[in-house]
Amino acid sequence: MDHLYFVADYGYVHYKEVSPRVLFLHSIMGVGTNIFPMDAEKIPKLKSMLTSFEYKHIAAFPSFIRLITHNKLLPELTKRITELDSLDSITFHRIIDNEPMTFSSEDFWIALNYQVVHML
Repeated sequence: MDHLYFVADYGYVHYKEVSPRVLFLHSIMGVGTNIFPMDAEKIPKLKSMLTSFEYKHIAAFPSFIRLITHNKLLPELTKRITELDSLDSITFHRIIDNEPMTFSSEDFWIALNYQVVHML
C-alpha cells in the first residue's frame, strides 16, 4: 500500500494536470506478472466510480507496464523518433481481458508520464 500512496501523492503534487487517482488505482486491473487484484466481472462497477479519463488510464496501465518492461515499446519509439510528432494514436490490448484499446497521442503521452511517476 505504501507504493500506491506514494505514487498518488507524488502525482497530486507534481503532475497536477491529471488525476492522481489513476496512480492510486493503477494496479487494480493487473500487474506485470499476470496477477489481477480485481476480477474482470467487476469492471463495470469500477468504471461507474471513475471519470472516463481515469478509467481508461487505469485500464491501460498494466498494458503499458508490460510494453515497457518487455522492452517492446521504447525501442520502437526510439526507432521512429522522427515520426513521433505525427503520431495520431496507438492501439494495444488490455491485460485483464485482452480487449483492444486505442489511445490518442495525447493520452499516450499522459500514460507514459504516469509510468515515469510509477517507476520512481
